[in-house]
Formats: sequence, structure tokens, C-alpha cells
Amino acid sequence: MTAVAAAAVAIGAALLIVAAVGLVRLPDAFARANAVTKAAGFGVCSVLVGSALLLPTTGASARAVLAVLFQLVTVPVAGYAVARAAHRAGTPMVPGTRYDEAGGVRDALPVPGRQRPPNVDSDGG
Repeated sequence: MTAVAAAAVAIGAALLIVAAVGLVRLPDAFARANAVTKAAGFGVCSVLVGSALLLPTTGASARAVLAVLFQLVTVPVAGYAVARAAHRAGTPMVPGTRYDEAGGVRDALPVPGRQRPPNVDSDGG
């Protein structure tokens, strides 16, 4: 059981490192938010599972399960909120980005002091 717990903690630590590297290396705010949301969320969950296996008391396990559930519910919502706020603020995307699927959100909710971007047909022309 200790080996499984150590493996879970090691996997979680590796995912947290991947999230940190993604935060530094990825080109725009949207990719960074995605990397941190996915890797850090699952990394924290893995570390919590490993700690619950290392401390097999009922109280510690219950707290770890609640913390994992809280992570799985709140991390995606927070990542979405950060990316949406960045999009509404006009954060530029990587030049190679082909589609702006949330473009309608920026048009519907203009940022004060900014001009609305010109309407573009759905086929890009």
C-alpha cells in the first residue's frame, strides 16, 4: 500500500511540475490557463489520494475525498473563468490561432473604452 501511495504522490508531483513548465513555456494566456487547470488539478488530486493512502484513518480519508471532490468541481470552473476574463479583456492569441470560438462573447460584452471588432463571416472571409 505504501508503494501505491508513493506512486500516487510522485505522479501528482510530476503533474504539478508539468503545470509549472506549461505556465512558463506556453505562448498565450489561454494555453497557460488550460495547462495549469488540467495538470495542477489532477496533480493535486493525485497527491491527495496518495496522502489518504499513507494516512488510512477515517478522518484523513474523508478530508482527502472531500478535497478531491472540491478540486474536481472548482478547478475547471476557475480555469474557464480565467480564460473568459482574459478573452473579454482582449488578451491577444497566438498568431497561429485559426479559430476564435468565443468570439461572440467578446462582441456581446464589449470592454469599456474599446472599439468593437468588425464582424467577420463564419467562413473567415
